[in-house]
Amino acid sequence: MLAKFRPYENLQAFESPTSFSHKRRQVQFQLSSIWDKAKVNVIAFESSNRYASHPSSPTDVSRFAKSKRMKLADPDDSLSSLPIEILIGADFYWNVIHSDAPVKLSDSLALVPSSFGWILSGSRSHATVFFNPTVHSINVDTLRKLRLSTHNAELLTNFHQSFKIIDDRRVVHLPWKPEVKLTSSNYDTAIHRFNSWTRRIHANTELKQKYAKQMQGYIDKKQVEAVLKDTQIEVRLFYLLHHAVKKITNEEIKWRIVFNASSHSPGHPSLNDAFEAGPNLLPDILAMSLRFRLSKIEITSDGSQVFLQLILADEDRDATRFLWYKTEYTSDGNLCIADEIVTYRLTRLPFGLTSSPFLLSAFLRELATMYKQTYHIATKHIKNNTYMDDKTQQYYAQNGITWRFIAPRAAWWGGWWERLIGIVKQCLRKLCEHDEFEGVFVLCYLVPLEQHQPDRKSRGQRS
Repeated sequence: MLAKFRPYENLQAFESPTSFSHKRRQVQFQLSSIWDKAKVNVIAFESSNRYASHPSSPTDVSRFAKSKRMKLADPDDSLSSLPIEILIGADFYWNVIHSDAPVKLSDSLALVPSSFGWILSGSRSHATVFFNPTVHSINVDTLRKLRLSTHNAELLTNFHQSFKIIDDRRVVHLPWKPEVKLTSSNYDTAIHRFNSWTRRIHANTELKQKYAKQMQGYIDKKQVEAVLKDTQIEVRLFYLLHHAVKKITNEEIKWRIVFNASSHSPGHPSLNDAFEAGPNLLPDILAMSLRFRLSKIEITSDGSQVFLQLILADEDRDATRFLWYKTEYTSDGNLCIADEIVTYRLTRLPFGLTSSPFLLSAFLRELATMYKQTYHIATKHIKNNTYMDDKTQQYYAQNGITWRFIAPRAAWWGGWWERLIGIVKQCLRKLCEHDEFEGVFVLCYLVPLEQHQPDRKSRGQRS
């Protein structure tokens, strides 16, 4: 700790009638985090005042922080009741506090992100903690970085402002076009196609069993629900068509049900016509492909019903109605399908909607932002290096992967191949360390570089 004296200073105390002069020693010290290497330099004056002990974090706050993997600046431990020794004013406050959104715990309590962890702020009197995170607003800099139009920026802002969690799942609202109205419920088309599809599956016993099992899975997981009473609001009422799609993967046949939101009655708009597509939040494929070479490990995954993990808002569910039979289980656990046609509706976000890719991508970016303080490296990769494309997974499954980065006899060539790759990677790191760059900008450097390489045949190749 560095300390130095300064002569008389005029200090104006809170609610003091006049200024007064006291000789105070000015000290300079450094505050360090107990969680990482974060440090903040502070200059302050010594005071002879004594303050009460800092109360420990309430048990419910500590339990909440542990469940969300949030590191508290003042954890609930044996050192949590130490006396308050430093008062930080506005001149150093924003050197400690981060600009990320706080997490609201109750009407009077919130967790504020700082360099030392999450700080509990607010009044503790008659406070009950519950999980209600604040809206993670998208500021102007973020919208500019995404290069969104004014309309798309408004769609993304509305998405974040509608933040709501039910049963640990994000609730999403469908982005409706204000100028498009659903003038038909599409029921006549739906019942006609349903009867036609029913005749087809009844003629194929295997298809009928697969289809019934898949549909019952939606019902058992509460991803769809039966419509108990009809609604009088026909503005947001629509019946979807559905059919089965067969997918062959590694000589294994998989069936899945697809809901068609593009069908419509003659002269009337479809459900997809009434939705905003939203902005494309996926990263630039060329830039991500270049950054792909910078890491040692690639991760590919097949999310199981990833769209169905998002809950559909109640006011939008009647727009996703469909027809199916009444089902029930017998006493011995067998599924029984009755002849009675029942109207169901989706409670989760389906795949076939125009706005579904936008809502999923926006949620993933929002989820990464929520845990930015805890998983800052993962947040960066989720936002910039995550690309969703089922064609890649399909190609891997059907054809496998053949790596051709290094020749078979490279180990006997003195390591020059590895050095060459290392040099290229080093150049790419210097070029790609920042997120904001255009793919054309990179090509302007890589294409001429490749064209100036000597012809391999003129140098001869070693076999």
